[in-house]
Amino acid sequence: MTNKEINERVAKLCGWTVESVEEQDDGYCDIWTPPNRDDHFSGPPFYTESLDACREFMSQISGVDREDFLIVARRLDRTDTLYEYEELWALITLTPRELCEVFLRLKGQWE
Repeated sequence: MTNKEINERVAKLCGWTVESVEEQDDGYCDIWTPPNRDDHFSGPPFYTESLDACREFMSQISGVDREDFLIVARRLDRTDTLYEYEELWALITLTPRELCEVFLRLKGQWE
């Protein structure tokens, strides 16, 4: 999946809405609106590039989903289960894109 596709899917799972709006000469453009706010943006947050943006979906994970998130993260190729500290280090140093991948896999949205 491209970063654009990942960012759009994560945003929609976080409650963002997108609406295509007709512009006078340029055809259509997408307007993104975050949940519970009246702000409008030309695109979703850059989750794949920012740990700060990832906090939005990370804060929504609770209960048994937290355990499932860790199980999915451990399945990424970069985690080495030979030594416990290596596995823990791999988990806490996941990149924003890897966090997005785990989140989308958890939600059944990864392709």
